[in-house]
Amino acid sequence: MEPVVASTLRLGSMDPTDRHVALCRAMGANTYLSGQGAAAYNDEARFREAGIDLVYHASGGRLE
Repeated sequence: MEPVVASTLRLGSMDPTDRHVALCRAMGANTYLSGQGAAAYNDEARFREAGIDLVYHASGGRLE
């Protein structure tokens, strides 16, 4: 798959959850990997309703 620059998707101005859900849909993703700090504003129910798994990753650690 070719890399995609998010700005080329022309999603416009959205709240963070709507933007992330739209990005996942545009890319055909079923999982969104988010930093732990975003737990303060991510609307987990909206990710679930969209069928997208929301996974938090502690910053500074390695993905294994």
